[in-house]
Order: sequence, then C-alpha cells, then structure tokens
Amino acid sequence: MPPAWLAAAVVVVGPACVLIGRRIIGFVVRRPALLRLLWAAVPPFLVGAAPWIRYNLVNDFASLVQPGAPEASTYLERLAGFFTTGLPLALGARSPYVQAWIGGAAGPSLYLAALLGFAFLLIRRRRALAPLLILALAYPLLFAVSESTVYVAEPRYLLFLAPVLVLLVAGALATHGRQLGGLTLALVFSLVGLGSLSSWSDRQPPQTALAPGDLAPVLAVLERHDVSAAWAGYWTSYRLGFESNEDVTAASLGQVRYRPFQVEVAHHPAPAFVVERGGPEDVRLGPALAREGASHDREAAGSFAVYLPDRAVDPARLADVWSA
Repeated sequence: MPPAWLAAAVVVVGPACVLIGRRIIGFVVRRPALLRLLWAAVPPFLVGAAPWIRYNLVNDFASLVQPGAPEASTYLERLAGFFTTGLPLALGARSPYVQAWIGGAAGPSLYLAALLGFAFLLIRRRRALAPLLILALAYPLLFAVSESTVYVAEPRYLLFLAPVLVLLVAGALATHGRQLGGLTLALVFSLVGLGSLSSWSDRQPPQTALAPGDLAPVLAVLERHDVSAAWAGYWTSYRLGFESNEDVTAASLGQVRYRPFQVEVAHHPAPAFVVERGGPEDVRLGPALAREGASHDREAAGSFAVYLPDRAVDPARLADVWSA
C-alpha cells in the first residue's frame, strides 16, 4: 500500500478515535450508577455466549485461531486497504473485481468528498448521530485486526458496516431535493457498477468462485465408487462436504479452513481428486498420477472431472499440477 495512504489512515482515524474514546469514558465516569448496573448484563451475556464458550473450552479455543492468510500483511497495510479498496467498493465508488472507479477520473474525487462529509459530521458531533459515528470510526480499526481482511477486492467484510453507512447518508438527506439527488446518484452508481461487472465477467473464463458448478454429478460418481474422501480446490472442497452432509470428507488443495478434514483425507486409503473439467489441472493430473505409479480412472462429472486413483497419493508430490 502507498505510504501516503498509510499515513492518512493513521493521522485521520487515530486522533478522532482518541477524542471519541475520551467522550465515552467521560460519560461513564460522570454517571457511576451505570457501572452498578453492569451486573445485570452479565447473566444474559453468559447464556448467549454459552455455546461459543463450551466449544472453545473443548476445542482448545479453536474459534480464536485465525486461518492462515494467503499473503503476509501488517495491520497498517490492512487498514490502508480498507480505505483504498474495501470502502470505495462498499460505497459503490469502485466496481467489484474490476476495481475501476465509477465516473473515471472523477471517482476518486467523489470518494474523497464522501470522506470529507464524514469528517464534517464528526466535527459537528450531532448527538443523534453519535452512536453511528462511533461505529463507523471503530469499524476500520477492528476490521484490520484479522489477517483475513487482506481480502478487500470483494468487500464482504464490510457487510456489517452497510447499515451504518446507509443511516449516516439518510441523516444528511433531510430535504426532498437531497433525497432525489441521493437516489439518482445511487441508481447511477448501481447501473454503472453492474454494467462494468457484467462486461468484465463476459471477458473472463469460467470463475469457480463467482459461479460454482453443480456438484451433484461429482457426488454421484463418488457414491457409485464408494469413495468417501477427496482432494479438491478451495472453492470446491468445502462445498462437497456441505452438500453431502459430510458423507464425503473433502480437503482443500488451497487455503485450509479446517485442519481435521486435511488429516482425515490424508489417512484415507484412496481419496479421489476433483478438478475443473478441461482446466489446466485436468490436463496435468493424469500424467502426474501415472508418474507416481498410481493407476486411476477419470470420470467426467458435469463441469468437473473426478480422478479415482487405486491408492493414496500425497498432493504434495503433485505440486506441479496445482502450481504450474
């Protein structure tokens, strides 16, 4: 991320967060009765959190372990990514996947105007907007804690910020003229963004992540051959387990979200391999299995191909299939 964006994120967000934090602490300190009422929140909290607490106690606090990110990143880099990519996408100022600015060269200026508008609301500190401003200000700081938020090209991690942004914008549209202007701008951004995304999609090869194929034929092949374990790509493996109600255990050949699946498949006597039909892995996998001395059958299954080796083959020995 450009150093200027990193500096901007720290300079703008840091002092504002300190100021609001001081106001919250001061509010509570001046009202000590609030502290005496906190005990009433403890029992409901424990009841609601009981399943989560029990799971973590039994599983060595597994839910607190972050899955490994595909690339190394620092907190400041993820914070900068929030402002340079994630937030513009969430606001509709940039197109998903394409990441082109809506309005061309004017796009960054419109986005900057939105940030200045937020700063204006922050300075005015209208009491009615205070909770929303606190949430909006704290969100990027908490957002950047997780290493997984290195993914900002698809602003999924900003989903819970959307209601806050909508309410803040709605608060500024107090007159009919502003409401009409806001609605018009939203429609323009939506139409241009959808058109840009559709155009990009038409120029791309099939995207498993965007439009995954039907896995019913794959499950039928595995059931017919009585195979209950398989290796597959990240976007396919976890769906196989879900859609089969875990009758099939599938392990990811990409990012690993659940380590026990990897262990179970690795100990299976002859797990299958599921790849996209006609893709580069489909071309390379057969010769690679033969090189390892494993005879196999290949069956087409809709948009996928299922390889059924006669014995277990460690995917690590087939690294050239996935990385070439």
